[in-house]
Amino acid sequence: MITTLKTEITVKDICEGFVYNELEGKGLFGLSGKLTIQPEYQRNYIYADGKKDAAVIESILNELKTYFNSVIDWASTVFIDVEREMCGLEWGRLYETYRKQPYSPQEVSNQVQKLYADPYIKNRKGIFEFILGNSTDTKLLDVRVFDEATKKSVYATQTAEAKGNR
Repeated sequence: MITTLKTEITVKDICEGFVYNELEGKGLFGLSGKLTIQPEYQRNYIYADGKKDAAVIESILNELKTYFNSVIDWASTVFIDVEREMCGLEWGRLYETYRKQPYSPQEVSNQVQKLYADPYIKNRKGIFEFILGNSTDTKLLDVRVFDEATKKSVYATQTAEAKGNR
């Protein structure tokens, strides 16, 4: 059997549609029914003694806990600053993509503070991946080059010119 690690799937996604009814003795399903966590035959025939199933579940929980703690430890090491926009980021994907690159936490902090102070950056959630990716993908920041005063001034000029050309 070939398995593939999919880091874009969150724990929340897996828990959505979680199905298990001990009275029916059916298997365990998650990911809105797309993921068979434990097939019915395994639950009923292999682990029917009540001891092995607990060991399997404990093993799975320990593995998830280890993977989760690894991600949190990595993020806490790289980012000194804790910002509101960090909440809800795809930390599992970021961990898998960038964990092997060395970072200076102080330099990362300096970059975060500099980018947070920039009024032209509209997507602060993108700052963290932008920094992790060596500050190359500016699309992550949704940079607005023109401030409101400039936009209004140019709009007024263009509108006046358009009315004059009628």
